[in-house]
Amino acid sequence: MMRFFILLICLITLFSCSKEQRYTKAIKGTWQIELVKLQDNEGFSFFDKHAVGSLVIGDNQLVSGAIYSSFAGNSGQLMDTFQLAGHYFLTLKNEEINFVLGQDTLKARLFLLTNTDLEFEYYNALKSKRVRYIFKKI
Repeated sequence: MMRFFILLICLITLFSCSKEQRYTKAIKGTWQIELVKLQDNEGFSFFDKHAVGSLVIGDNQLVSGAIYSSFAGNSGQLMDTFQLAGHYFLTLKNEEINFVLGQDTLKARLFLLTNTDLEFEYYNALKSKRVRYIFKKI
């Protein structure tokens, strides 16, 4: 009886997926944008529930797509475009998803990743804005 339990524990340990493998499997697919939140350098937040676009995350850590959003701001219309054509890698220890675009790497904080939901945020230092993207898998 004891040998059975030891064998069972060994099999479970052997065949269980690591957290990184589960996240890598969950992130693959086509992600439709649901909401974009922009926070400017003064701390004001703007939301676009009608953003357009999607991301396609495939095998070999490839990512492509574009998100276009528009916000009614205090001083007129604010626009945001997020385009990707490159690779990604996850750094779960730091809760990051990193997008490699040529020689540049865009580091984004990963808030949520399930089989159906993806949420990340990045800070654009050049434009002094923080942008959060919320997606649903289609």
